[in-house]
Order: sequence, then structure tokens, then C-alpha cells
Amino acid sequence: MQGFSSRPFVFFFRLLPALLLLLGLHAAVPAQTPPAAPKPAAPAPAAAASPAAPASTTPAAPPPVPVADIAVQAETTLLRVRQLTQRPAIDDLAASADDELAALTRGIAVASAEMRRTALQNAPTETLRNLEQAWREIEQRAAGLTRELTRSVLQLERDTTELDKLEAQWRATRTAATTENAPEPVLKRIEEVNTAVTKAQKRLNEHRTTLLALQGRAANASARAAQTRLVLNDAVERAAARLLYRDSPPLWSPAFWTSSIDSFSAEADANLASQLSALAVYVSANQVSVAMHALLFIALAAALMLARRKLRVLAEGDDCLRGAARIIDMPAAAALLLALLASHWFYPRPPLSLWTAISMLGTLPVLLLTRRLMEVPLRPTLYVLLGFYLADRLRAFAGPLPVLARVLFLAEGILFIGFTIWILRSVRPASDEDEVYRGRRLMRTVGWFAGALTAAAVAVNINGQVRLADLLGSTALFSAYMAAVLYALVRVGEGVAQGTLCLPLVSRLGLVRRNKPLVTGYLNRGLRLAAVAAWLWLVLQALGLFRPLVGMAQQAWKVTLPIGSFTPEVSDIVLFILILWAAFKLSRLTRFVLEEEVYPKLHLQRGLPYAVSRVMHYLVLVVGFVLALNALGVDMTKFTILAGAFTVGIGFGLQNIVNNFVSGLIVLFERPIKVGDTVQIDDVVGQVRHIGIRASVIASTTGAEVIIPNGKLIADKVTNWTLSGRLRQITVPVTTPAGIDVQRLRGQLLDIARSHDLVAEQPPPEALFVRRGLDAFDFELRVWTAALDQWQEMRSELIMAIDEALRQAASAPAAGGAE
Repeated sequence: MQGFSSRPFVFFFRLLPALLLLLGLHAAVPAQTPPAAPKPAAPAPAAAASPAAPASTTPAAPPPVPVADIAVQAETTLLRVRQLTQRPAIDDLAASADDELAALTRGIAVASAEMRRTALQNAPTETLRNLEQAWREIEQRAAGLTRELTRSVLQLERDTTELDKLEAQWRATRTAATTENAPEPVLKRIEEVNTAVTKAQKRLNEHRTTLLALQGRAANASARAAQTRLVLNDAVERAAARLLYRDSPPLWSPAFWTSSIDSFSAEADANLASQLSALAVYVSANQVSVAMHALLFIALAAALMLARRKLRVLAEGDDCLRGAARIIDMPAAAALLLALLASHWFYPRPPLSLWTAISMLGTLPVLLLTRRLMEVPLRPTLYVLLGFYLADRLRAFAGPLPVLARVLFLAEGILFIGFTIWILRSVRPASDEDEVYRGRRLMRTVGWFAGALTAAAVAVNINGQVRLADLLGSTALFSAYMAAVLYALVRVGEGVAQGTLCLPLVSRLGLVRRNKPLVTGYLNRGLRLAAVAAWLWLVLQALGLFRPLVGMAQQAWKVTLPIGSFTPEVSDIVLFILILWAAFKLSRLTRFVLEEEVYPKLHLQRGLPYAVSRVMHYLVLVVGFVLALNALGVDMTKFTILAGAFTVGIGFGLQNIVNNFVSGLIVLFERPIKVGDTVQIDDVVGQVRHIGIRASVIASTTGAEVIIPNGKLIADKVTNWTLSGRLRQITVPVTTPAGIDVQRLRGQLLDIARSHDLVAEQPPPEALFVRRGLDAFDFELRVWTAALDQWQEMRSELIMAIDEALRQAASAPAAGGAE
């Protein structure tokens, strides 16, 4: 800072007041001008023209094309004009949008007719939700069409702007070429370009006009659907708010029986006729979808018939496939059920009467399939349940007629209560040891629940709370019917899964061949969990609780839980737990696949598969933990700093643990000791059962499991009897009196060794004369064995055999001794 001079800044600040004074005087000069000085009238237009000064910022006209470049630029411009006018997507959109708007108009007409037939004040909640869903779909379709048309209109406007620039450029080019006396062919070429640009502008304007008209129609349809949906949404909310209030006269009231029956017949006829008319109009407008749906049913039936024929041939000699063959023994019923489940893809926004007809038709395949798959004691319940469901679907036709719907519901509820009483009295489990006991107990539990729910629905119906009664009764029957459908689908899925596992291509997999019960159990459990989840979703949808629960879950999902300066949301914590859980499951699955499918096909050294599996386990867990921390919102930079500091702390305070961890990694990678090796550490002899992250487990010969830190395996002396092979030498010392026949004794020892079953042939046994004393000779019998766990028993048996042989030879040696 010593070289810095402040004189220029001092001078500038001294001069600054003078500069400001001069600027102020300059700004005040016009105000001090005498009034007679201004021009009388001429300045006014100039002043008025002053706002037009920004016009100079508008883009200037494009320069004309030089005469020498006109030939090349003309071809380029004509090619660009053709590209701008030939956009197949926009042309196709205009045609498809017209068809889509026609379909939307028909859908709006059908939905409007259903709304006119429905009294919103007294309509059941299910009917209101169905109407609201129909108008929501119309709104979504119209809104999506509006967005597509808007994008196309914007693209046309950009193309029109580009054509305007080209028109201005070639108009200027024509003027310049005329001024420069360009040749006649050049002028003619310029005129061709201008004509092409003009035609393109006209065509784009026509397209734009058409798309704008379609956009307006789509926007109107979307606005109408949105407005109607809001009205229905309000009606649903009012119905839910007044669910516990009386919305109709009670059945004992004379007002119900006098005012409602007068116009009953005419309303019933008109309602039935209008619903049948709406169904006929919809089917006639969707004949292609009906034909495609029929073709799907035919294709599924043909495929299942072919599969049944092949499975019957394969199942003759395979018990595994007989269950799967029984599942598809009725291909027509299975194909009909699958085709009906796909109805939503073929019939967008159908009238309520079509869905009612489809659901009633679906009871036939459900009955045929479930009857063959269901236990015998549960079949009567299935028959009656489907009958009640059919009656309830027929009652849906009377939805716009409150009187008929109420009377039918009352009769239906009374009959269902009688049926549940019969179930509770007739189904009595005699013993809790038979297989049918669980099914009967489940039937009694469901019977009590359904009977109580139906009795409550009948009671509130009689009292005049029709909406609540309809909600309870319809939900009970719907949930029971969907339980039967899902039960049938789960049984079909189990059969298909079993048949798939029995196929030769799949059954040859080691993963399936060695663990078929385990894989089958996992598949069946997954199907059942999916069925339970689907049933809960359907029941919550029927009760109208799904959206409120989703809203509550979304609110709870965003709740923050401050932990000091760290404020994670509930969603972050849930994702953290889910990612860790998924990491553990993925690690188990990875090791399972490696051990069952990969390792048996590879010729790996002993211990290498275990090392790879452990490394994969740690790697997956570490990656999962990092991803979980990232999902939790932890700053990885700060985490790295904390991890570094934590590592330093570990280095001082947890040296032994870190030493054992690193030693475990060395053991896994270097593999001086492998799982299954027979080792000796100090006075512990046993087999290695597990190599962990901190310690290893050795099953000793005494039966105890000894936990040894990994650091001891690296730092201390360890004897590994099976490091490079599975053979172990056993030495039996033999001491005899002096003067014994050495050759004869050697032959006897070798014969004893060869006669033992566990003695290896290679390397062969050896009988050695190791020491010749004054009064005794010392021999050693050395044998090899692969039975590492029984070497002590072998040594004892050899000693006893040698002692017996010497005693029979009238010798008096002392055989034995430990090495």
C-alpha cells in the first residue's frame, strides 16, 4: 500500500461539486427560456413524433440478395418454404383433433344426459363420484388437446414470421434487381420465389385459422367440463358432509309412500329407456373398439387352448405341471375374465350402463374359475355372494330413481342378513386340527363383520339416511366381490408361476432347481401382497377415502422434523429408511444369485466365491448408505469433512477395531484363510465357519465356536492345514524292544495303514525306522487323510490296530505316544 497515491481521488472529490452544479444548470436551461422563444406550431408534431423514436429499435428490413447469389439463394428459399408448408404433424393434428372433438362432443352429450337423469340433491355418493370421474376424464382430454393445438399454433406463428421475413427480403431483392437492370431470367426467378412465399403464407394462414377454431372448441369443452366437475365435486363434498343427516323421508312416513309412488312407473320407463339409448349410442360410435375387444378374447382363448393342450401332454409325466394344467383347464372362462379386465383400454368414458353390463358379465368367468379353485366349504358362500352382487348391479340401473333403489336395497339387505345368520349357524368348526378349520373360521369372522355392516345399512336406510346406507351396503358387496375376483386371479397366478417354474427352460436354472420351494413361496407371497394392496385400494376408492388419505399423506410427507440445525422432512426420513432396506434386500438377492447361478458355472479357487460375495455385500451397502444420505438431504461436502474428522478420531480411539476391519479385508482379498479351512491358532484347532467384518468364527474340535479377531489372523502365527490342499499327515510313533524283525514290523504297519478306510492312497503310507537304541527301536507310521475332521479318531484307531497286531505276534512293544 505504500505505492498507492491518493492525490487523484482527492482531486476528483474536490471537482465533483462543480460537475454536479454544471449538470444542474444545464438541466435548468429549458425552464429559464422565455415563453416567446419556442416555435409557435411546428414543434408540436415534432414533440408528438418523439414517442415514435423507439421505432428505430424495430428490426431493420433484411438486405436484398445480391444478384450474383440469387440463383443459389432462390433454391435454398424454395426448399425452406416447402419445409415450412409441409409439416405432416400439423396436418394430421387437424384431422385427429376434429375426430377427437367429435368424440368429446358425444361424451359430453352422454354425460350431460346422465346428469339430467340424476337428481344431485339425493343421488348416491357412488353415482356422483362416477359422474365426476367421467367429467374429469373429459376435461383432461380436452385440456391435452388444447395444449397440443396451442403448440401447433405457436409453431405456425413462428413459421409465418419467418415467411414474412423472406417475403420482405425477396421484395427488396426484386426492387434492387430491377434497379440494377438484372437479366430477365433472374427477375423471373425472383418472381417465382415471391409467388411461392405468398402461397405458403396463405396456406399457413388457413392452417392457423383451422387450428385456432379447433383450439377454441377444445378450450370451450375443457372449460365446460371443468365447471361441471366443480359442481359435481361440490355435490360430493356436500353429500359427504351430510352423510349422517337424514336426506329422505323414513319408510314409516306416509310422505314416502304417497308422493314417491305416483310418478314411479313413468320415471322407471323413462330411465330404463334413456340408459339403453345411451348404451346403444355409445356402442354404435365405438364399433371398432368392440371388434378389437372381441378379437382380443378370441386370441386369448386360442392361446390358452393351445397352452392347455401342451400342458396336458407335459403333465402326464410331471406332477409339477398338473396344478398349472388344472388352472387353465377352462380357457374360455379365463380368456373372458382377462378380456373383461382389459375393458378400460377399449372403452374410454363409457356410460354407467356399459360398466354395469361388463361387471355383470364378469361374474360368469369368476364363478367358473373360482369354483374349481376354491375349497368345497367355501363354494356356497361364493354362489350367494355372486348372486347378491348381480342384484346390486341391477340396482345400479335404478340409481336415478331413489324410490326403486331404496326399496331394492332394503330387500337386498334383509336377504343378506338372513344369509349371514345361516352361515354363522351352519359353519361350525369341530376341530382346530383339520385343514378346513382356518377357512371356516375366516368365513365366520367375515360373516359377523358383513352381517353387522349390512344390519347398520338397513337400519339407516329405514331411518331415511339413504346415502349412508347405500355407501355401506354397496361397499360391503363390492369389497366381497372383488375379494373373490382377486382370489381367483391369485390362484391363477400361482398356477401360472408354478407351471413356468416347471418348464424345462426355467427348471434347468440352478437358482430354480435347488431352491424351487423358496422361489415358489416368494412368488406366491408377492401375488398375495399385490392382491391385498389392490383390494385395499379398491375399497378405499369405493368409500371415497382414497383421495383424502392421499392428501393427508402428502401433507404429512412434507412435515419437517427439526433436529438441531438439520431440518429433514418426513419424506426424506422415509426415503432414507426405504433405501437402506432396499440395499439390504438387493445385497441378499445379489449374493443369492451369485451363489446359486454364477459360482457353480465357474471354476473358481476355494474361498474366492465367499470373498466376492462379501465384497459385493459391503459395496452394495456402502452405495445404498450414500444414496440414503443423499436422499436425506445431507450435504456430502460436510459429510466428507465429518467423515475425515471421524476417521482421525477412529485412528486414535478405535485402533483395534480399525485394525480388525482392515485385517478382515486383507483376509478376504489375499485369502490366506478361507471359509472351510482347518486351522490351528495357539491351542485352538477347528474349521473356519465365518469371516466377518471384525472377527471370524472357528468351530473347534471340542464343539465350541471360538470368535477370533481378524487382526490375530494376520499378526500371529496361524497353521492352515488346508491352505493348498485337503490332505493332512498323521504320524503314529511305535517303540519296540531291540532285536525285533524290522522288515516284518514294517510290513505289518503298512498293512494296518492300507486297511483303514480313511487313509489316502496317494501319497502312500510310510513306515520309517527313525532310531536304533541300545534296548529299543523307534519307528514312525506316516499316513495321509482327507478326513480333516476325523484325524484324531483315525490316529486312535491306528494305534489300537498296531497294538493288537503286535500283541498277536507275541511281542511286547509299547505303541503310542503323541507327536
